[in-house]
Amino acid sequence: MNSTTLPTRANLDVIEATYRQWLDNPDGVDPTWRAFFQGFSLGNNGASISDLIASQSHHTPIIDSSKQSQVRNLVFAYREVQRGYRDVRWKLIRYPVVNQTQLFDLAQDPFELTDLSGRPDQAERVGELMGRLESELRAAGDDAPLKVANPKPARWTPPNKSTQRPGGKATGRAAGQ
Repeated sequence: MNSTTLPTRANLDVIEATYRQWLDNPDGVDPTWRAFFQGFSLGNNGASISDLIASQSHHTPIIDSSKQSQVRNLVFAYREVQRGYRDVRWKLIRYPVVNQTQLFDLAQDPFELTDLSGRPDQAERVGELMGRLESELRAAGDDAPLKVANPKPARWTPPNKSTQRPGGKATGRAAGQ
């Protein structure tokens, strides 16, 4: 059976039409579609959606590293728990709920094993990257605080019998909770 049956073909046509509209005027589509197509265009090597689906080729890479290299920085967030800023070399992660910060030199430590945030020689860099993070978050409309007055403990203990919910599912908790 062909993967583009009538229902999927109809959806494909809607997506393709929205994509073409986005190509003509990125602000003319819903912001969620705009974000989707921005990510899609980064890795599709210029192929249309229908071309990619029709080819179903596992031999043609869809990631173009030259397009990826144009991404200079990235801001990320997860609920109220985490905010971060990454550029080509450095990655700063801020955990507002526990008032902790991590800094990684991705050129020297791509697996993020060594936190440099506590080193005196990195204090200026931490301050600079925190400033960039705050600026980018404000520009994106994210007003979550990067510090809290009463932080939770930063220690974590693995689940055990005393921290299990009914039905046997464990709940990992910060120590002291």
